[in-house]
Amino acid sequence: MFVRTIARLATVGLSLLAAAVPAWGEAPRSLSFRPMYEAGHVELIEDVRFGSDDDDDLGVLYRPLDYCVDAEGNVFVLDYHLTCVKKFDREGAHVRTFSRRGEGPGELARPRNLTATADGRVVVFNLSGHRFSVFSNDGDYLDAHGFNGSVRRLESAPDGSIVAMFRFLQHGWVQKGALYKVMRFSPDFSTHVDIDSAYVRIEQVVHETDDAIMKALSPFVTQPHVAVSPLGRIVVGHSEVYVLKILSLDLEPVQKIERDAGREPVTDRDREDYLLRYADDPDFQILVRENVKFPRYKPFFKHIAVDHEGHIIVETYAGPAPDGQAVHDVFDPAGDFVGRVTMRSGLGFRGGFAYAMMTGEREAPAVVRYRAARPESND
Repeated sequence: MFVRTIARLATVGLSLLAAAVPAWGEAPRSLSFRPMYEAGHVELIEDVRFGSDDDDDLGVLYRPLDYCVDAEGNVFVLDYHLTCVKKFDREGAHVRTFSRRGEGPGELARPRNLTATADGRVVVFNLSGHRFSVFSNDGDYLDAHGFNGSVRRLESAPDGSIVAMFRFLQHGWVQKGALYKVMRFSPDFSTHVDIDSAYVRIEQVVHETDDAIMKALSPFVTQPHVAVSPLGRIVVGHSEVYVLKILSLDLEPVQKIERDAGREPVTDRDREDYLLRYADDPDFQILVRENVKFPRYKPFFKHIAVDHEGHIIVETYAGPAPDGQAVHDVFDPAGDFVGRVTMRSGLGFRGGFAYAMMTGEREAPAVVRYRAARPESND
């Protein structure tokens, strides 16, 4: 196995860049995750739970769909069932609930994603009406900006710009695939530029008549991924190949990371687990079993994140890993490979903490903030 890094940043340049973006907050050195990356396992301790226990019921979550964290550590949770945003302070107390279901100014219709900008605004994308709704940090409606498409991921950059991954369903998309685009919007949404794009065959036809087409989700699709670093970098990659492109906020190439990691084969157990999602409709499950085509191999990775120090965290399909965890590849801010690390799946990072959204049946819906179990020594 090897890692190749092209156009590596100098250490001094990284230090200057980190100092240039204090609005995103700098966590104490003791909150570094680096020692655990080097040890091969990230052990987390639950620090605060947002939304699962509130005496007056105002902070209870029903169907959290997305969350974001601002520079002060406030957590905003988009509740799809209630069609609103709930704000919690950094200690987990419910501060306020804002917006509601509707098509009018400041109202939400099929909201999908949200992010907190560098200046504290909260941006929500509505699938119905295809628009970005912008609120103040206190939940006051500011304005809206229309944009046709469906957001799959929404992140903010230190300069106030917005990075979004859109999905577009064009004519013939079932056969050709949906068009995925990673785009960067200016802070006022007046301009946007394309960063990356790819066609993704998200569904397959399992039965077709003159009147209707029955489709099922494609298993193990390869697709674009994106994450934004607090150091002012945009990380993009397509999981069909293990290549990560690191761009400046002006979209100038900075680094290119390639890793020869191998791909995990799709197993019979994977096929059976996939079929379980259609267990409530046995007849349709039979159609799926007979007609859905599985790839030979899984994608190289399924998620990209960046921690508060600029480490790039790549969640892979490699195994084995304990239940609820996954094997991740970690790269330092200069692009050097740190190691393969087991940690909880689907983590987000902000201000020295890790975050996860709890939506399963075993416990009440919530967003949980974690801290490192073994802080770095300050000796």
